[in-house]
Amino acid sequence: MTPARFEEIAARFERFSRARPRLYRWTLGLLGAAGLGFVAFWLLLAGGLLALLVVGMAARPNAALLKLGIPLAILAWSLLKATWVRFERPEGIALSREDAPAAWAELDRLRRLGNLPRIHRLLVDDRLNAAMAQTPRLGILGWPHNDVLVGMPLLLALGPDTFRAVLAHELGHLSGRHGRMGARVHRVRATLRQAVEALAARNSRLTGVFRAFLDWYGPWFQAASFALARQQEREADRFSAAATDARTAADALVASALAGWALEERYDPALRRRPAFEPAAPEGHLAWMEETLRAAGTDEEAPQALARALKARATAGDTHPSLAERLEALGQEPRVPPAPRRSAASAFLGPCQRRVQTELESRWRASVAEAWERAHQDGKRDAGRLAELDARAGAAPLDVDEACERVALVERMHGSAEALPLALESAARHPDHALARFQLGRLLLRRQDAAGLPHLDRAMALDEGATLPAAQLIAGYHLAEGRTADAAPWIERVRSIEAAEAVAEAERAQVRAGDLVEPHGLGREDVEKFAAALRGHPRVKKAWLARKKLVHFPERARVYVVGVTRRGAWYRLESSGAQAKLAQELADVLGLARVFVMVDGAGARPMIKKLRKVGERIV
Repeated sequence: MTPARFEEIAARFERFSRARPRLYRWTLGLLGAAGLGFVAFWLLLAGGLLALLVVGMAARPNAALLKLGIPLAILAWSLLKATWVRFERPEGIALSREDAPAAWAELDRLRRLGNLPRIHRLLVDDRLNAAMAQTPRLGILGWPHNDVLVGMPLLLALGPDTFRAVLAHELGHLSGRHGRMGARVHRVRATLRQAVEALAARNSRLTGVFRAFLDWYGPWFQAASFALARQQEREADRFSAAATDARTAADALVASALAGWALEERYDPALRRRPAFEPAAPEGHLAWMEETLRAAGTDEEAPQALARALKARATAGDTHPSLAERLEALGQEPRVPPAPRRSAASAFLGPCQRRVQTELESRWRASVAEAWERAHQDGKRDAGRLAELDARAGAAPLDVDEACERVALVERMHGSAEALPLALESAARHPDHALARFQLGRLLLRRQDAAGLPHLDRAMALDEGATLPAAQLIAGYHLAEGRTADAAPWIERVRSIEAAEAVAEAERAQVRAGDLVEPHGLGREDVEKFAAALRGHPRVKKAWLARKKLVHFPERARVYVVGVTRRGAWYRLESSGAQAKLAQELADVLGLARVFVMVDGAGARPMIKKLRKVGERIV
C-alpha cells in the first residue's frame, strides 16, 4: 500500500468515526474478526489437510504425499505461532497504598466517579508520560490486569490540579471498554504482523497466496483502526474535564506540551553537552530536570512554543488529535498555565518521592555509564580540535571543510545558537558547498525560520545525498507550522527515498548464484590488497575478483565478489557447512566491507563460472 493510499483510508475512517462513532466501532470489530477469521480458516484448512496426509502416509507411504505435506506443515506451524500474541506488562517502580496514599486516594476517587474497574498497580518511571495499560492475563480469554504508569518528569512538571486532569484522562481509557477494544485491535495487528514475518522466508506458492492477502489487509486494517485511537482520546479528554473542570483539563494539555518542549529544547541539549566536561554521569539529574520543567511556563520563548504547538495538525497516521483540536473540543482558549506553587510529585508521592527519585537516578546512571564515558573521551577530543580550529580561524579564513567541521563542533559543544553565526559565515564564503548550505538551513529551521528553506533547496541541488535529510527537515517544518498540505509532498518524497534506499540496501546485503557480475574497476594498488590477503592462505588455490552488477544506485557503495577454488580434490566431500565456514574465514581475512567470498562447491559453481569469465584472476 502506498503512503498516499494509507492516508486516504485513515482519513475516510476518521470522518466515519466522527459521524457515526458507535457504528464505526462495530464496523472495526467486524473487520478485525474478518482478518482473524482468515488466519483461522487457513490454519484449520492446513491442519485438516495435514491430518489427511498423515493418515494417507500411514496407510501407504508415498514420497509425493510427503513432499506436499512439508509446506502444509510449515504453513500450519507458522500460523499457529502467529495467533499467540503476548501482551507485556509495563515496567516501573511499583508504589503500594502505604507508599503513596494520596495518589491511591485520587485513583479511588476517579474510579468511583467513572464506575471504573479495579486498578492493580501504580508504577513510576523516568519518562515524560502517563499511560493506562490493560494486559489480558489469559490472552485471548481476557481478564485484564490494570496498571497506571506515570513518569516522574511529568509529576515534577505539573501541579496537583493539572496532574489530576492527566490522571483522569488515563483512567478515562477504562471507561467505554477502551482497553478491551484497544487490546482487540492490538491483537489483530500483532497476529497479522507475526503471520507475515513467519511466512516472509517462505517462497512457495501456498504461502505466497496467503502473504499476498496479509500484505494488503494488514496496512488497510491498521489505517482503518487509527480513528479508534483518536475517538478514545477525545472521550478520555471529556472524562478528564468532568473529573476536574474544562479549564484545568485544557491547562494540563498545554502544560504537558510545554514540558515536552522544555525537555527537547532546554534540558536535552544541555545534557548532551555535559559529557564533554564531566567524566561521569552526574547525580541529581532529576532535580536539575525539575528546574527546567518548572521554568517552562515562564520561559520567554514559551508563548512562541505554544503557538507552534497549536499550529501543528495531526496527520492521518497520528493516534492523537492535535492540541488545537483537543482544546477546541473542551471549549477552552489556549493559554500558558500559571506556574504551580507545588509539584504533583510532592503532593501525591509525599515522603516516598525522594526514594523513588533516588532509585530512578541510580538506574539512569547505570544505564548511561558506558556511553557517558565514551562521550567524555569524544568531548575532550572535540574540545582540542575546536581550540585548534578557533586559533586557525583567528589567523586566516578556514577552508570549507574546516569551516563546516567548526560549525558542527560548536553546535555539539555549545548549542545551536552559538553555531548559527558561524554557519552564516561559512555559507556566505562557500555558497556552492552542499554541507555549508545544509548546516545553515538546518539551524535556521530549528528556530522555525523559513529563511532556511532556500538553503536546503540549494543543498539538495548540489548533492543528491542531502535530499533525504533535507526533505525530512522541510516536512517537519511545515507540519510544525500546521501546513499539512505543504508537508505532504515532502513526506511522500521521504517515504519514496527511504523505500528506494531499503531496496538498494537489500540488493547489497547478499550475493546469490544468479546475480550478474562485471569487471571490478579497481586500481592496481587496491587489487594487490585483495591478492596479498589471499595469497598466503593454505586453502586458496585460485581466486578471481569482480564486482556485483547493481541495479539500484550503482554509482555508490559498490559490492565486490571474490571467487575461490580450494586446494585438493577432496573438498567435494566436505559439507556445505565447511564450505560456508571457509567463505566466512576468507571474508574475515580480507577485512573489508561489501566483499563477498564464494567458495567452490554446491551452490557456488554458477557464480565461480561467471567470475572466471568476467573477473580478474588475482591468485
